Amino acid sequence: MDFFTHMLMGYLIGWGYTWGLDSAGIAGYNESLILLSVLMAMIPDFDVFLGLIPGKYRKGRAFRHRGITHSILFIFIASFILAYLFTIPGWLPQTVPFVHGFIVALLGGLSHILLDGLTAFPFPFLAPFTWKEYSADIDAPVTLHMMVFSPAMILLMWYSRSIGLDISLFVNFVWIVFAALLIHYSLRMGIKKYVKRKHAAPGETVRVYHTPTLLRPYVVKSRSVNGVSLSRYERLDLLGRRPPKDRFYEVGTLPPRPVPRWQDMGGKGEAHRNVPEATSSHAPPKNKEEAIVLSATALESNGFKDEDRENISAVMLNELPGAWEVFWFDWQNWHPFRPTTGIKVKVDESGALESSPFAMRVAW
Repeated sequence: MDFFTHMLMGYLIGWGYTWGLDSAGIAGYNESLILLSVLMAMIPDFDVFLGLIPGKYRKGRAFRHRGITHSILFIFIASFILAYLFTIPGWLPQTVPFVHGFIVALLGGLSHILLDGLTAFPFPFLAPFTWKEYSADIDAPVTLHMMVFSPAMILLMWYSRSIGLDISLFVNFVWIVFAALLIHYSLRMGIKKYVKRKHAAPGETVRVYHTPTLLRPYVVKSRSVNGVSLSRYERLDLLGRRPPKDRFYEVGTLPPRPVPRWQDMGGKGEAHRNVPEATSSHAPPKNKEEAIVLSATALESNGFKDEDRENISAVMLNELPGAWEVFWFDWQNWHPFRPTTGIKVKVDESGALESSPFAMRVAW
């Protein structure tokens, strides 16, 4: 989830909690409690700075984005520490009662895990007890319309407080924002279920990446092709005005290459030697999907590392008689206004591969 939506949720939780305390006459309205909730809603994403640590010192899943900082255990410990710091007098306009500080910090931190759990980016929120990754797969990791909606709501909240809006009226506004978020994600969930029911073939898994209108999403359909996971990004028009259009392809980890076997060719003296036994070439592709998977075997020899495969995508250039042309590129080299460099792999009907440098404009 984007940074501003995490901040918005922190504000909603902090303001809602302080209003509850104020209404009950327990602690009064406390701006520091709101700040504490906002900080804990954002702190897990500070793991992006782990990239500054040299690679040899940050091995394992814990030190990647959405690693250990996105676990419930980390949220619990960080909430305890931050709540204690907020009880220290003198450095904040209002000190925070520890118990209430811990509760609001914990709620703010857990909201971060909840929002990230809605996205298509799974993460191990039960770490370090288990590193299994979970995700509801409803939303994209970052959506442009939420990046506009969330800061707009935050600015409205700041303004409403600056003009002295009565807190009870303000809380009603907060509930309206909560309702908007609930409707937003209910629509996403409904669209995902509809796409799975109407547009998924047997054996395919489906992910949905929404556009700002929610009516022309990118649908990612994944299935196994010759034992390799192939994902197809398809632009879908839910109103039926345009036919589905393939955009990009991604290939999962390829099986290891066969190791050459050695045979004794016989002979005497210096003539006696071992040579590799001839191995069969790749099986000829029967269709476009098999050609794309086969073309991916040329990536490593052209400078694309297998461990970076999640950033590598393909575009089908041409389906020629008896051949296919596929353009592979790394998203880290993508630019919206100039050609993206990569390689073009030509696959013929016999399974032979021919690769060459290539560049083209790639539109998302």
